[in-house]
Amino acid sequence: MLAAAGLAGYNACLVVALKHADAAVVSTIVGAVPVVVAILAPLLRRQAPSMQLLASSAIVVAGTILVHGAGHASVLGLAASVGALAGDVAFALVAAQLLPRLGAVRVSAYSCVLAVPMLAGASAMAGEPSSWRMPTGTEGLVLAHLGVVLTAGGFWCWFRGIQLAGVEQGSLTVGLLPPAAVVAMTMQDHVVPPATQMAGICVVVVGLLVGVSAPAPTLRRTRPVALPDGPLAAVGTKVIADSSMSTTATAIPSVASRRAVAAPMPRAAPVTMATRGSSDMITSR
Repeated sequence: MLAAAGLAGYNACLVVALKHADAAVVSTIVGAVPVVVAILAPLLRRQAPSMQLLASSAIVVAGTILVHGAGHASVLGLAASVGALAGDVAFALVAAQLLPRLGAVRVSAYSCVLAVPMLAGASAMAGEPSSWRMPTGTEGLVLAHLGVVLTAGGFWCWFRGIQLAGVEQGSLTVGLLPPAAVVAMTMQDHVVPPATQMAGICVVVVGLLVGVSAPAPTLRRTRPVALPDGPLAAVGTKVIADSSMSTTATAIPSVASRRAVAAPMPRAAPVTMATRGSSDMITSR
């Protein structure tokens, strides 16, 4: 699911969208990832969405729209853009379920390995193998940079960020892509960006600050099993005396002894139990 929707499906939809829609339209639709994730992630946990994170996500998307501006798109371009948005959302939500068990490194590696045959099959169906050729030296360096830095390194950073910050707050960083692109173009072209783009960058920063200051979502936990009261429950042992034998008693660990006690327990007073028909004493401390 992660490789099919988040990698293969996302890239296929993105390529189709850019052919039938302006980059500004595609970026604006895909940039709505923080809002969708802020709504769906808590609903999957059966919790209400955080109003502060929803407001933060909306602010980030508004800043993204200001940075990109408006554009034109066909129906196919809009549909492909929505498909890319769905793939990016799945990329975050599915990864959040796998990260606790697999970790960022294995999730990145497994998703990339599984996406390769999917993309190769799609390329074969599109008739592209006839135009395949060996890359030049410059193209090889660019592909190596895309594979090592932007894919392997970028995926690890993305998954690790979700693992540490949570899927809702981690997805807010998607809003940094348009401002980063504007800053990179400004440094390359030595041209000051328009006022609308500068305002959009400021809006994105404000939205990120609002989202970062939001409290972390609380996970629903099961209620602890009630344990019996008394000194034996506090000590965590259970003394079982056989009434048919005069001086036989066995101490076995109870459920409480296998539990990690979060708070320091009050020290129980010594309990003295005598078996029937004998003066032998058994003391549990």
